[in-house]
Amino acid sequence: TSHRNIGATASTLSLSGSAEAGAAITIKAGSTTVGTATAGSDGNWSATLTNALTANVANALSVTATDKAGNASAATSYSVTHDNTA
Repeated sequence: TSHRNIGATASTLSLSGSAEAGAAITIKAGSTTVGTATAGSDGNWSATLTNALTANVANALSVTATDKAGNASAATSYSVTHDNTA
């Protein structure tokens, strides 16, 4: 799976990327699922996280894509710090 963008506001975080068309995307913080998406027919996907990140510390996120046959990609990892002091 390929990930193109991380976007944030004061209270939300969204991720977008590309994967095989129809793939199920799972975003986790540790072992907790915090976002899901399905890649469209063009392979593009976008997800807004369902749980807030812990502010002002590094949050470890991982993203996997599972195709329609059930094959899961290796996880892509991110460390995201939500700085809410600005």
